[in-house]
Amino acid sequence: MARYDRIAPLSSPSRDNAFPAWAVLRDIEGHDRDADACRRARLRFLALRPVRRVLDRGDAVSNDSFNRQLDLVRDDLNSLSARDVERVRVTRFLKQIEDREPARLVAALLEYADQALDAGHVHAAEEFALTAEMAEPGAAQPLLGRLHSAEAPGDEDHDDRLERAWDDLRRAENNSQRARLLERLGRSMIATGLLKAADRCFALITQRPSNLSLRSRGRAAHALTAALARDAATFRDRRTSLLADSIEWAPDPRVAASVHIDLAHGCMAVGDVDFAREHVRAAISIARRQNYGGMLKRAEGILTALEQNTEVLLQPRQSSTIAQRIAAQVESLDLPTHAT
Repeated sequence: MARYDRIAPLSSPSRDNAFPAWAVLRDIEGHDRDADACRRARLRFLALRPVRRVLDRGDAVSNDSFNRQLDLVRDDLNSLSARDVERVRVTRFLKQIEDREPARLVAALLEYADQALDAGHVHAAEEFALTAEMAEPGAAQPLLGRLHSAEAPGDEDHDDRLERAWDDLRRAENNSQRARLLERLGRSMIATGLLKAADRCFALITQRPSNLSLRSRGRAAHALTAALARDAATFRDRRTSLLADSIEWAPDPRVAASVHIDLAHGCMAVGDVDFAREHVRAAISIARRQNYGGMLKRAEGILTALEQNTEVLLQPRQSSTIAQRIAAQVESLDLPTHAT
């Protein structure tokens, strides 16, 4: 009898030598025995296929054929809960593309690519972005640039990063951009112990519409700020609420790892050591499986602090005059809510 566990894995073909949209499925490389991950990757693949057909064949694809293909994807979505983050994203995407209007196709592809990148589905993000680029050359360049630099280490000074994020926030045109910049500002404020400003950043993320990945990460960091401020009751309430909504973030590996790391850090700060260990083990498992080097290092740092019973992770760096000035502005910050 054949020993299938001894069959060498096949290398992935290049994008040019594979069938259209195949690269979406590369997100399951290394964990293709995870049935849930495979099902979700398949849904992303099936959602993109109708767009590729239209781009490749044009008017040869009738409206009836196109809509039947969308309906088949919708039928597959019924296997997921109505609140499941994957179902929410794909349902919105299908609605946006159903009239085949070129500008809306491109906008839907870019929005989905942006959300997939935030969720940690890097290959899906790239394939949706490249499909948008096929439809409208140049449209996806900013997103592709962000995708290719997502794991690149930065050597920018902390205050320079802070000022740039603050300047970008004041120019941001939609809620997703604002949420991403608020998250960056909030984490910088946490690092320097400016917790009131950090809390304001994450409160704004949770109060305003943005994609579920950004909102879930914001909620976890919002809980963490309460823990670092020694407000154990508020932290526990926020943690309980976030765990109750795990269907909105647990299926997305990058988001799940981030949430577990923040909750582990928060649990450690308020003395909930057993919960901290549960969260950090979950984070380490995800980070190792997905090769998230930075997240793995942070999670292992929390585990080491737990094992050594030390609060070294809770000691912020000294805040600069620049950080304090921006923090004061952030504390009174309000933002428009009309754009998405």
